[in-house]
Amino acid sequence: MKRLIVLLLFALPQLLAAQACLPDGITIANQAVLDAFATSYPGCSIIEGDVVIEGPLITDLSGLSQVVAVEGYLGINLTTQL
Repeated sequence: MKRLIVLLLFALPQLLAAQACLPDGITIANQAVLDAFATSYPGCSIIEGDVVIEGPLITDLSGLSQVVAVEGYLGINLTTQL
């Protein structure tokens, strides 16, 4: 029980600081949009809608490193370079 309380004390501030965004979701079809995600949506760490990532030229998902949760559907399609 003590461990659970300690875990909650460390995790709770992170969860409270998380900012929800994009209730209608987002489709990312090229690497430039993915790379610019952090500057286009600063503070967006929880995506409320669906996230669809698709395109043969997408090679790196690190542009989404600030995202900790997707509450909708997460699809990664036609990304042969990953």
